Amino acid sequence: MMRVPIILSLARAFVGGLAPLAPTTTRGMRSQTRRGGRRAAPYSDVAEACAALGRRAAELTRANTSPDLVVVPTPLGEPADLTVRAIAALAAADVVACEDTRVAGLLYEAAGIERKAAFVRHDAATAAATAPRLVEAMRRGETVALVSDAGTPAVSDPGALLVRAARDAGLAVRALPGPCAATTALSASGFGNGLAFSFLGFVEGRGASAARRRALRSALDAAVEGPAVLYESPRRVRQTLLDLDKLDGGASQRLVLIARELTKTHEETWRGALGDAVAYLDAGGGGAAAPGEPPRGEFTLVLDAKPKQAGSAEDAKARVAELRASGLSASDAAKAAASELGLKKSEVYRLALDAGEE
Repeated sequence: MMRVPIILSLARAFVGGLAPLAPTTTRGMRSQTRRGGRRAAPYSDVAEACAALGRRAAELTRANTSPDLVVVPTPLGEPADLTVRAIAALAAADVVACEDTRVAGLLYEAAGIERKAAFVRHDAATAAATAPRLVEAMRRGETVALVSDAGTPAVSDPGALLVRAARDAGLAVRALPGPCAATTALSASGFGNGLAFSFLGFVEGRGASAARRRALRSALDAAVEGPAVLYESPRRVRQTLLDLDKLDGGASQRLVLIARELTKTHEETWRGALGDAVAYLDAGGGGAAAPGEPPRGEFTLVLDAKPKQAGSAEDAKARVAELRASGLSASDAAKAAASELGLKKSEVYRLALDAGEE
């Protein structure tokens, strides 16, 4: 069973400056509950609030029907990012399917969890062989926790095969929310409207291969309706940014966020024009020991949509005519055309009126 004092020490490390949390009920998270018609008072300190969260997580694990497979996201680098629900799930698991048993053991140690579960290596090289054995363990009534070395399993990490095998076998699967480098970097970028994004994982192919060129082209093409997120290694990140800029026409003004070592001690983010990204790395950015030295750490890149080039008056008139022919009103057609061509709606509407599109 988890050791609450360890949970508290971890929690204090990263929420020490936050306001105390109020109690919750098992019906869901609420900022406050009512007792006898009055709002319950906040907890007196952070430690008490964290202890309550730990108790709630343990109660959920005991009260709910245990899933056969629970997908547990793990910290990207900061142990305190492990949620109390994840700690409870790992403490209750009979088997842990993990990329590296040593990394999983360190995670248990950092969280103060007594190691009772059997650890089974389940990575890209072994997944096909271990998935059937893990499914059989679930069929025997054992709960399997699926973890990766860092982040959310099955998101550019092993795990999808085991989840699919469990579901195909009619077993219960529960996924917990938690750390993910893609969404962490995206939320720090300020790109898009928050409605859509594309995730491409690690870039395929090597060197100047056609497969790699296609993957980079796909990344640029994906960043149209929303940002595109991809992962890259320190060894290839400079060349990847250089190639992306070339494929985007050179000296690209498309914005990019370079996030390095997210949540770790040496976390670093840089936001600027894609055409300036290589110069940033060459000047010593990206964790390089000195200017001109190679970057260090794991990288997440977020590409914004390419800035729209304003269309001409003739383009606007032609597009409004097309949209009007499809049944849109003059006002709606002007609004849509203005958005597509990077023009002001009032200007496009005036052009439409001048052209007789009333």
